[in-house]
Amino acid sequence: MDMRHITPRFFAAPQIDPADMPEIAKAGITLILCNRPDEEVPPSHQHTAIQAAAEAAGIKFAFSR
Repeated sequence: MDMRHITPRFFAAPQIDPADMPEIAKAGITLILCNRPDEEVPPSHQHTAIQAAAEAAGIKFAFSR
């Protein structure tokens, strides 16, 4: 997982995978803001799949439409 520190409390990353959630949670991430349009990725990586995995890991999720 390629998470880049932007500030001490803000990271940016390329497309995440639902399977990345344990690593993301372990890193202390508490909120994911998804900016990638669903049209750019397969259904397995669209915002609903990422949101379900994030919430299952206890991470809040927001989708920028």
